[in-house]
Amino acid sequence: MQMSEQDNYIHDQIEVRANSARSGYSTTARIKCPACSDLRKKDGERSMAVTFFSDRLVYKCHHCDEKGVIHYDRKDIKPRPSYPKVKRVDSPPPSAIDWLVKDRKISPQVVKDYGVAASRKYFQKLQAEADCVGFPFYNNGEVYAVKYRTSGGEKAHTQEGTG
Repeated sequence: MQMSEQDNYIHDQIEVRANSARSGYSTTARIKCPACSDLRKKDGERSMAVTFFSDRLVYKCHHCDEKGVIHYDRKDIKPRPSYPKVKRVDSPPPSAIDWLVKDRKISPQVVKDYGVAASRKYFQKLQAEADCVGFPFYNNGEVYAVKYRTSGGEKAHTQEGTG
């Protein structure tokens, strides 16, 4: 089946917009529809849903009902990057728990339940190491990133992992 010039243009635009909208591990995205967005009053609305599969991209506009499938050549697909696992940090010392409870109003039970931990990290903003509290981020029960905030003193942040 031969595609028209308009269909080729729409497919090209969907690929470009969808690939730039795709973030990290997401398998879906919402983009502006190349078929109808320029003709609409709400021309910035992301009315087209795009779903990514390993060998194809499926799209459907919820405004003009433009829909279809774009097949990929498997050699064009880059594998997702792998990142080193983030180590769990030690449980917070009493001084960090006191700071979280008194100053930040976070209960000791929440600190325990969410695995909030204390550490000593280098902070770019401070140009030095400082005591900090680490907030782990989980995906399917595994820590994939820890974001750190200085405990007391000047506020600064850093992180490790892919968060």
